[in-house]
Amino acid sequence: MPNLEEMPPYPDIDRLRAEGDLQGLIAALSYPGDPDVRRRAAWALGWYVEDIHAAVVTPLIAAFNNKEEIPGVRASAAEALGLIDSAQAVALFISALTDEAPEVRVAAASSLGKMNDLRAIEPLVEACKDAYAQVRDEAAWALGQLSTQVEDAAAFDLVLNTLIAALRDADENVRRAAAESMELISAVQSEASLLDRAVEPLIDALSDKSTGVNVGSIAANTLGNLGASTVIPLLAVLDGADVNARENAAWALGFMGGRLSDPTLCRKVIERLINLLRDTNRTVRGAAAYALGEIGCHLEDVALRARTIEPLMAATQDESSFVHRAATRALECIGTPETLSAAKVQQRGKKDRK
Repeated sequence: MPNLEEMPPYPDIDRLRAEGDLQGLIAALSYPGDPDVRRRAAWALGWYVEDIHAAVVTPLIAAFNNKEEIPGVRASAAEALGLIDSAQAVALFISALTDEAPEVRVAAASSLGKMNDLRAIEPLVEACKDAYAQVRDEAAWALGQLSTQVEDAAAFDLVLNTLIAALRDADENVRRAAAESMELISAVQSEASLLDRAVEPLIDALSDKSTGVNVGSIAANTLGNLGASTVIPLLAVLDGADVNARENAAWALGFMGGRLSDPTLCRKVIERLINLLRDTNRTVRGAAAYALGEIGCHLEDVALRARTIEPLMAATQDESSFVHRAATRALECIGTPETLSAAKVQQRGKKDRK
């Protein structure tokens, strides 16, 4: 135990940070008394690493590498280092993914997700098998961040297969991280067919029973991003007994909006959503009304848009205020019978001129 009489003055981390006193913060990183001072000093140094790289990296790495330090301090040092793009730090974090302290493994995985170094892909894939759920959570998130830069087909397959497996993890936060990573990939991946094998696991995720996070809703966003290739599986879900799955499938169809370009498929979706307005569950009815509005407002076929008016008007009388609001919003987007009649006349006039 340190001799209290010989200890340096207690560092005021907030003041040191406010004054930009780097040397004071670096000194606090090795304060012998309170480990919380060292943890907060490491965190505060993270605000400066991008601007004053050399001055803070060495002491932060020393703090992170100190196996005699408490895990919380080492984790804070890792979080601070994660704000920079340093080859030295990347190698350090890859090694730390197998550290005996779970807090350190969590911080290492999180930091690797903030760096642009694809050397971390395979180690993060292994980290998705960690016994500690928070490590798997951060590793799945990090893979999503790095995946947007992956050009190698084998590496992309490895990431996607790992995330598909993580969608079935026992921990709901891991499943959420995997779903969010797949949503990110679907939003930036121009070749949707690369994600075809993810459709079935995402369909299964629509019925996820997470309590703290809505994995099913995130899966719905992803399926909506993937577009027409997911329509038939989503329509099949609408016939199922699972309320969560029916609701999320309706949201997914709505998220597609104007991407439903095939007229036959679009008519099929519209009719099924109209039927869903009579579902026994109010959230399912509300999701169906939302979807009809999102799809209907993009339809060039005025007659098909008009097909949605009467069912949506009936839905505005629903006993649920949620359904009422969703149906009202949909009608505002699609138009009134009068505006649609005028649009029909205009559309016929264009055809006649042709």
